[in-house]
Amino acid sequence: MRHSDRARRFSAAAFLLIFGAIFSGVACRGRETTEQASAPPAEQPAETAPETVRDIVRLHPATAAPGVVFNRQPNGNSALAIVGTGFTRGDRVHWGGEPLKTVFGGETTLTAEVPGTLISQPGDVTITVKDPADPQSLEVQATFRVLPGDGP
Repeated sequence: MRHSDRARRFSAAAFLLIFGAIFSGVACRGRETTEQASAPPAEQPAETAPETVRDIVRLHPATAAPGVVFNRQPNGNSALAIVGTGFTRGDRVHWGGEPLKTVFGGETTLTAEVPGTLISQPGDVTITVKDPADPQSLEVQATFRVLPGDGP
């Protein structure tokens, strides 16, 4: 073999070796890019809705004369609207500790049926909203006032 033949073979081998190294590096980088692109995205913490704080904003009405029916219901009882935030279907309204028939109107409204016997005497009454099935739930309170007077 002549010197020029060996040089050509060496040059061709060197070229292939160098080209192969360069090409495989590009290919590897390309695969990494492809693998990174096809890899599932990193776990991100799920966004959670801010927790709504349970609270009573107002009672409607907040006062009544003794024995006077307010927001009269078909059965003759009164209806007390509790406006607030964070109410749930399990919530019950209590009048001075006594549970009332409660209707869930949504996260911001509850309605409770108040028998006439409960508004017969003047004074302040604690209205409580709580979920009896969930001992961890926050209990919230407001004050209803039965006004001084003789009533009807």
